[in-house]
Amino acid sequence: MIENVYKIILKDFYKFLKLVQLGIIDKELATRAVIISGSARFIYKFAANVEGVDVEKLTDAIIEAGNIEYIYLFARDVKGVNKEKITNAVIDTQNAKYIYFFASYLKGLDIEKLQDAIAESNDARYIYAFAKNIKGADIEKLQEAIVYTINLQYIYEFARDIKGANIEELQDKIIVMQNAEYIYEFAKEIKGANVAELENAIIETKNVEYILLFAEHVKRANKEKLKELAVRIKEDISPEEKALSELIELLEEEKVEDILNNKDKFSKLFIDEEEEVNREETKMLIKASDEG
Repeated sequence: MIENVYKIILKDFYKFLKLVQLGIIDKELATRAVIISGSARFIYKFAANVEGVDVEKLTDAIIEAGNIEYIYLFARDVKGVNKEKITNAVIDTQNAKYIYFFASYLKGLDIEKLQDAIAESNDARYIYAFAKNIKGADIEKLQEAIVYTINLQYIYEFARDIKGANIEELQDKIIVMQNAEYIYEFAKEIKGANVAELENAIIETKNVEYILLFAEHVKRANKEKLKELAVRIKEDISPEEKALSELIELLEEEKVEDILNNKDKFSKLFIDEEEEVNREETKMLIKASDEG
């Protein structure tokens, strides 16, 4: 008997649903067949569209199927779901996107549990989103997590957007990472940033482009000092550093022809000095041998 039910499921699932709704196929038998199928889509559609089914059994089945998208849809659309069980299931997947979706769009779940899972995920995007959008989020705990990710974009955005963020701690992390772009952006955009400390940090990077931007656009920056330092740094740059900067700039602008026209100059940047000496010595020995 169950084989016939299963055949109908595979042939046309929506006709199968109709037969269950009309009482032609027994709900308990239909539930067994859907569970045996192992299909997360079938389990979800069945539970969401047929009243009076065994939701507990179907919850276990959807979790066993392991498809996080359908676990989420099941939790969202099926009445009578065991919320603790379904919360634990999504946490076990370690999928930060759906953990955030659960906290954001489903009611009555354990937000603290979901928050702990997000904090442990090391996914900066959803740690930031959780702090920004989930009512009652623990900002201190999530800030600790965002700093641990070392994702400068979201560390910066956390400081910019999250009410109650510890600006000093986030600034310290930005400085430690020595990224000129984010040191500059932090000083320019973040209310409460320590401009003097960030100015010292931008100088340490020796990045002329961002030192000049800092001087031009950051309020309370020591403009003259920064401009003089930029000139001095430019003068102190070695030929190798200049060539490397030129190469990177050409790559960013996709000027392949210019790179190829200067192939010898750029190739020397990636040859080990000792290897080059050995190569020249070998050439000299071969030449001497030929002359002998």
